[in-house]
Amino acid sequence: MWLLDTWAIDIISVSSATEEPYAILSHVWDDLLGEDTFQDIHDLRKDIRQETTHGGDRTSSSAWQDPRFRKKTRDFCAFAHAQGDRYVWMDTCCINRSDTAELSDAINAMYEWYSQADVCYAFLWDVTSMEDPRMKLSMFRRAQWFTRSWTLQELIAPRNVVFLSKRWEVIGTKESLVDLVEEITTIPADILLHRAPLDSISVARRMSWAAPRRATLVEDEAYSLMGLFGVSIPAIYGVGRQAFIRLQQQIFARTPDHSIFAWGGILEWEYITHARWELPAVRTQKRPEPQLFAGSPVEFGRSSSTVSAIGVETLAERVGVLEGSALAPGTASLTLTDVGVRAGLPLLRFSVHERRTGYSRLYYLGILACEDEAGRLLALVLLDHGSGEFSVDRLWQFRTLYRDWEVRVVALPVSTILDAGALALGDFQILQSPSRTLPALAQVIT
Repeated sequence: MWLLDTWAIDIISVSSATEEPYAILSHVWDDLLGEDTFQDIHDLRKDIRQETTHGGDRTSSSAWQDPRFRKKTRDFCAFAHAQGDRYVWMDTCCINRSDTAELSDAINAMYEWYSQADVCYAFLWDVTSMEDPRMKLSMFRRAQWFTRSWTLQELIAPRNVVFLSKRWEVIGTKESLVDLVEEITTIPADILLHRAPLDSISVARRMSWAAPRRATLVEDEAYSLMGLFGVSIPAIYGVGRQAFIRLQQQIFARTPDHSIFAWGGILEWEYITHARWELPAVRTQKRPEPQLFAGSPVEFGRSSSTVSAIGVETLAERVGVLEGSALAPGTASLTLTDVGVRAGLPLLRFSVHERRTGYSRLYYLGILACEDEAGRLLALVLLDHGSGEFSVDRLWQFRTLYRDWEVRVVALPVSTILDAGALALGDFQILQSPSRTLPALAQVIT
């Protein structure tokens, strides 16, 4: 880990985030003016030291105000120095990005580095300190910082976050503005203030926090979330959406939380017999194949914020599964395979009929160990391919509320399940997609 020394024109290496106290910067990169890089800092440090040796009279701390450094670097070092912070870290110039191994290690360590910092300064370049941040349309509410993928973990990981305006003036802290930050981000105050562990929140709900955020590189939508789930994967670029699928594999391998599959639109069971459907045989518009794992965090933004995990034992109790079944306490109902997951889930059969064409199709509902805010169990819509293989399917297009949503999950009251009388336990494969397998599962690092 590299740290800038604000007391001297220096950059030092430490073996761990606990070796020296430091302040850390959270910000949005300036694509227009650019940022100082690791190499820039080393080159300018060398030049300034030579100039000082040959007759320069400036102090070491003032050397950071050299105009050859970019303004953000100068301002951050000056602000931190004034606050008494000797060592500081910023992602633009404290990672040697020309070294792919160092870059991957740094990305995997980022959550820890933010969590170990004495203070995190969140620089909001588009916000002034002259207005009340709680105003309905305040600059604070609309800050770009709240829309970026990387700043999610940079908000959650540190205990002490200080929000700074574009002039490096204090707006407030995470603690003093926690109700407003919760409103903007939907992250509970107990999580923001470290009063509750992250694992107390379902995977789906944590994913929903990332849904409205974006990254310049699509792979970073996955890599920026590793710390929130306590997993590590190699930070490889050029793999596109496969990075997010690999992330979900690792998350599920560490925490078999069924809510990770509860993305997309959620349809209430009562609507199934009353909806107007476009079923697969009569669809005219080409769409990507349905998938088990989501292709992007945005897929968790529609309904996942209300999904909670309940555990396999609770599911077994609710649906009346007998001892000795695949859902008996102490057994896992979903395990990763090279083509998807091996499932031991309660199955409920149902069919959907399109009145206009007379077309109908038989579906199964694979009941998951998770529920919505009304206490209804959630189930994946499955198609049977025979030989013990199923794939997730969409019940699209529900032409009112769910018009543009991929509806692949149904919310079922427990009474409906018990009254159906067709509940069966299955031991089967749920494929990632009908024609594609999963990328190779990387080793989980705990």
